Amino acid sequence: AGAGADGCLRALEEQLRSAGELAARQSAEIDALREQCNKLHVEACSARESARLAEARLGEAEREAAEMQDFLAAETGALSDSLRDAEAELARVNADLERRYN
Repeated sequence: AGAGADGCLRALEEQLRSAGELAARQSAEIDALREQCNKLHVEACSARESARLAEARLGEAEREAAEMQDFLAAETGALSDSLRDAEAELARVNADLERRYN
């Protein structure tokens, strides 16, 4: 009966040792996964901040583009008015010259 008990005890000790090794491996895996998770979280936070900054820059660029379009439209209108005035003045001067020399 003693030999059977010794065999049973050795089997239990082997199972306990194997379970301890498995627990150690799983604990190391959990630690590695937790570390990877933390890195991914930091990357995600950084990416969100980069996206927020890019969106802010885009909004500013769109506002500046709209201001520039408004400015160019106003300048185009002013130049068009000036050209019209200059053409009218030229026509008036030409008419005066024709009257003088005809």
